[in-house]
Amino acid sequence: MLQTVVIKNITGYSLTIGSHTISAYGKLVLPYPSWAVLVLSVDMSAYAESIVVDAPSLITTCSVADFGAVGDGFADDTLAFQNAVDYIAEAGGGVVSIPSGLYYIGVVSVGVPIIFDGTGDTSVLKQAGASLFSFTNAGACGVSNLLIHSDATPLLFNACTNALISNCTVNRKSASQYVATVAGGSLICNGNVYIHVGTNAEYRYNLSDGAKVYETGTIERVEE
Repeated sequence: MLQTVVIKNITGYSLTIGSHTISAYGKLVLPYPSWAVLVLSVDMSAYAESIVVDAPSLITTCSVADFGAVGDGFADDTLAFQNAVDYIAEAGGGVVSIPSGLYYIGVVSVGVPIIFDGTGDTSVLKQAGASLFSFTNAGACGVSNLLIHSDATPLLFNACTNALISNCTVNRKSASQYVATVAGGSLICNGNVYIHVGTNAEYRYNLSDGAKVYETGTIERVEE
């Protein structure tokens, strides 16, 4: 079962934290991926005197290396990534870790709350298919601490609430290429996100079905 985080309001008034409201002396129960999205998008130190957080001692995690990902830039690691996703999906969601390496992958399908978390610019994904990750009804899901080389739109979010792109660099093949397609739901683009090739904001996100994007932190387009 997916671990949860309980946020207790210890004040006599309601608190609004991100998109969540906690009544006086009430509590909010979040699946761990939703908690991960929250702490990446909100300065939780502002609530240090107002809340108590009960977090799980164990979080459902795995590494793509556990499922045979090579990360040498030549081997097709798509199946290893998908098997890691399927493993986490059995627990209802969690975190898939991506160690340092250059991973050549096709489309990886995700239908539960999963965060793909790398080590920064040393965790490199090279797109081999129409996209890298296709998230559908996956709730709080997304990518963090990754360097992405893409020939087409790398991230697809379909009806995902509070999806996340955090502390990532995306190298696009052309300035007219989207970073993410977002159909319904919402996307938080947070932290230090660098989008290389072109500065045209029109091509950052392809939005449909009332999708919303919230940008916080440093979002830079770097023309090369």
